[in-house]
Amino acid sequence: MSEKTQPTTDSLSGTIARYATSVVARQTLGVLNAYLKPLLLSPALYGLWNLLNTALAFVPLTHLGSRSAMRYRIPANEARGDEQANEQVVGAVFYGTLFLTGLAALGLGAAALFVDAGVPERLGLLVMAVVMVITWLSEFHVALFKARSRFAPISTANYISAVAACVLNAVLILAFGIYGLFAALITTNGLVLWYLRRHAPAQSMSRFRMGLFMDLVREGFPIITFSLGATLIRTVDRFIISAWLGLEALGYYGIAVMALNFLMRIPDASREVVEPLLMRDLQTRPERDCLRDYVERPLLATAYALPLLLGPAMLLLPAAVNLLLPRYAQGVPAAQILTGGCLFLSLAFVLRGIIIARGQQVRATGVMLASVVGNLALSLGFLSLGWGIAGVALASACSFALLFGGLWIFVRRHEAELPAPSWSALLAPLALAVIATGAAQLAEFLMGVDPLVSGPVGCVVFLCVAVPLYNRRGRMSGFWEPLTVQTLSRRFRR
Repeated sequence: MSEKTQPTTDSLSGTIARYATSVVARQTLGVLNAYLKPLLLSPALYGLWNLLNTALAFVPLTHLGSRSAMRYRIPANEARGDEQANEQVVGAVFYGTLFLTGLAALGLGAAALFVDAGVPERLGLLVMAVVMVITWLSEFHVALFKARSRFAPISTANYISAVAACVLNAVLILAFGIYGLFAALITTNGLVLWYLRRHAPAQSMSRFRMGLFMDLVREGFPIITFSLGATLIRTVDRFIISAWLGLEALGYYGIAVMALNFLMRIPDASREVVEPLLMRDLQTRPERDCLRDYVERPLLATAYALPLLLGPAMLLLPAAVNLLLPRYAQGVPAAQILTGGCLFLSLAFVLRGIIIARGQQVRATGVMLASVVGNLALSLGFLSLGWGIAGVALASACSFALLFGGLWIFVRRHEAELPAPSWSALLAPLALAVIATGAAQLAEFLMGVDPLVSGPVGCVVFLCVAVPLYNRRGRMSGFWEPLTVQTLSRRFRR
């Protein structure tokens, strides 16, 4: 490689910084965008949106891992100067994923024609079919950009998506309701696709080769297995509610989904940082050190730190919903329950890194399927007791706990070098947080004031009880540094 084309550390770090900034901007505006929908839609229409949007959660997985394999094959072929092999790979992935996505889109289109539903439901299915195809082509271009380490167009596309979605949703939903939301969705995704295609380099591709496509699927499917299982676990509750309780109930439950998605941004961001470092260091450092730094310590840090966030979040939810989305107050109990279950889902995501690094995703699918089945069984049982959407939220929280417990046992059996913390070390912070939450709710009950006042008061009580308990536990375990003004200011200065 010539000096002119050799990538420098500054250019690489600048690219990473721009890409990371665009992701943060997209997520930040995504919070506002998520708030606009329930604000401007009725619970029934918001429930319809949640159900339709669930279909789009599976679009990134319709390639069955072939795009993931392509991202690794293209740089390897370029290093060997084998452009013909790249043309074959690109052609196989393009036509193979077009066929799979087309089948899914046709299924949605057929459902729109034959399902016994109203105009919004039928039109929504047709819109999702169109958006599914647009998203497929956008994701294909993004995969090619990533394979060639061109992140600048992806960064700009993130900004376009975030800004366009917020502006169009605010204007069109206000003017046309759910139909405006459909128009905003198509327009936003169309703008992103237009930009990506405009900046995509000319790419030759060969005709479709079934054998090559199947090889790419076999290579890439294990990579997406965990993502597929996680998507099922996080969406099965919406299908259950829509089938048994209706779209209006799903609209109220959408507040719980919104809270879960917001809180999971923290472990999602942490995972994106930790997993590449784990895979790199496993090649160069002693295995026991890697497992301690990337599995044991993140597990304990999550187990101790996250309850201090989730407790106040649960206590503030009634005040926040009554202030910002008063029509959705019925969804508060479900949102509080699902917020508590977020701890176990976050702990499970910590274990994802070592499972993927070892290539054991397929072997771990049994645990994930058991969690999905458990969610279904518990949801139906709680619904039969008349617990409504709160029962479905409780079933989901229990399935998150089942997922973490199963994956924790799986990892401990397959990682002899893991300096594994005990169950008591992981669950003790949760027990302390439960005690603090109980004290806070007792204080709220005794005060008997408006939720707008009792929520913040409950948070103060929670912290006054939780911090001394955590400090005592931290001195006993030696892991948790006592929470004082001095330690917090020192961490802030870092």
